Amino acid sequence: MKKWIGLAVFFFGAVHANAELSCQARGGSYFLAKGDKTIGSEQLGFESLADCKKAKSQVKNDFVCSVAGTTKDSQLAYGPFDLATGRSTNGEGNYGNGATLDSCLNSVQNSTYGALCVWPDVPGSVWPKDRKYTIVNRFQEFMGYPMTWQECNASIHASQNGLYCSPANSRYYIFQKGKVYSTLSFPDLKSCLVKAESITNPPKLYTAAKDYTNLLVPFEQPVDEDIGFSLKKCKSSQFDYHVMPFADDGQLREECRPDTIYSWGDQVKLDWWQKNVGDQHPWAKNFQHVLYATTSPVGSFPYGPIPIRIKLKKDVNFKLIDARVTAYMIGPACGGLIPLSEVENTVVTLFWTNTDGRSGVDYILCSSGPIESWSFGQKLHYDEIVDDVLWAKGHLGMNYDLYQKKYGDTVPLFALGNIDGHIDSEPILRSELIQVQETAALGLGHIYYNLGVPHDPDEHFRTHIPTYYNPRAELNP
Repeated sequence: MKKWIGLAVFFFGAVHANAELSCQARGGSYFLAKGDKTIGSEQLGFESLADCKKAKSQVKNDFVCSVAGTTKDSQLAYGPFDLATGRSTNGEGNYGNGATLDSCLNSVQNSTYGALCVWPDVPGSVWPKDRKYTIVNRFQEFMGYPMTWQECNASIHASQNGLYCSPANSRYYIFQKGKVYSTLSFPDLKSCLVKAESITNPPKLYTAAKDYTNLLVPFEQPVDEDIGFSLKKCKSSQFDYHVMPFADDGQLREECRPDTIYSWGDQVKLDWWQKNVGDQHPWAKNFQHVLYATTSPVGSFPYGPIPIRIKLKKDVNFKLIDARVTAYMIGPACGGLIPLSEVENTVVTLFWTNTDGRSGVDYILCSSGPIESWSFGQKLHYDEIVDDVLWAKGHLGMNYDLYQKKYGDTVPLFALGNIDGHIDSEPILRSELIQVQETAALGLGHIYYNLGVPHDPDEHFRTHIPTYYNPRAELNP
C-alpha cells in the first residue's frame, strides 16, 4: 500500500450531491460522510470541523472535496470526489504533491458537469502559480497533457458533446473519453476550441462495430464502372506496365499527366505539412523532407494512417528519372535529383526497380511550388480510397496500378506482405480506414490552398483524367 494516494475517487454507492452529507468526528479527525459511507480516505480526515463543513457546503456538479491521502512530505492531500458515479481512481503515485483544500475547492467550483481540471504531480509547484492542470471527465479519463489553469478552464467550459481540447506533442488535439478524437491538430487552443465547438451532433459511424464491409461504403461517390480504368492507356511496357506520364520513348504524354497524387504517413508528417504548407503564407519553398506520392489513393497506405491528397498546378513540369540507367541521390529540396532552380515548378517522376523483382513509380515533390491545393480528412477523398480498394478487389491486375509491381505484374492488394518494411495487410488498412472515416464524417479535415488559388473545394476534386475512383471531370480542361 502506498503511503500517499493523491487524487482519488472512491466507490461508495449511489450517493448524490443533493443527498444529506455530514461531518463525523472519529479519532480526532472529521470525515465527510453520507450515512455510514465515508467520502474519501477511510483513515485520514479533515484536521478541523470547519474544514469539513467548508467542503460540505461547496458541492458543485456532483463533485465534492475530501481528504484523498497524504503528499510526499506527509501533508494532507485533497481531491475531488464524484458523487454521481461513485467511480474510483487513485493517483498511483502521480499526485504526490496533492492539493490544498482551497485549490481543490477552486477546481470543483470551476467544474462543469462533465469534467474538471486536476493537478498532476509537478515537483516544486505551488497552486496556482506554475501548477499545470489536466482535464479529467466523470469517468476518470484524462485528456491530453497538462496545461495552464486558464487553458484548462477555457477547454472544459467550451466543451460540446464530451469533446475537449488539450495539448499533446506541442500541438492541440480534440479528445474524447481519454483518447485523441481526430488526427487533426491545431497550433493553439483557440483554433482547436473553434473546431471542437462546431461538432454539435457527431454522426453515428460504421466503426462502432468495426465492420470492414461497412467501412467499404463511400459517402457520396461509388465506383464509376462506366468510366472504368481510363488510365490503362497510360501504362508503359518500358516501365513494367506502370501508369506513367511518359511514353516508352521517354516523351511526356499530355493526356497522361497526373493532376492528383496521394501520400500516406503519420501524425508527424501531417503536423509538418500543416505547419509549413498550411493556412499561413508564404508556404515553404524548398522541402527539407521531400514528399513521395503515388497516383493510387490507397497504394501507399502501409506508410501511415493519415492520407493526404495533392492537386497539382496545370503548368507544372514532369522530369523522368529512370533508376535503371541514372544513378541518383535524394537530399533536401531534391538535391541530387534536379537543380534548385527547377524545384518550384517540377514534379520528379522516379521509376525504380530492386533486386527482388519489385518496381514502382514515385512522384516526388521538392517544393510547395507545384501544389495548387492539398487536403486530408475529406469525404470525397475517403470515397476515392474506398473505390480504389473495391476496384482492386474485383478486377484483374491489368485494370489498376496501386504502387509496386513484381516482375512486371500488378500485385493484388495486401499480397506484398510489406512495403519498405511497412506491413501491407488488410487489418492495417481496416484500422486506418476507421480513423480516416471518422475524421471525414465529423468534418475534422481541411483543404489548404496555395497563395492566389481560389478556395474552391469542387475544383480541388476535379481532374482532367476521370477514372473509376474520380469521375469528376474538369469544367474547363
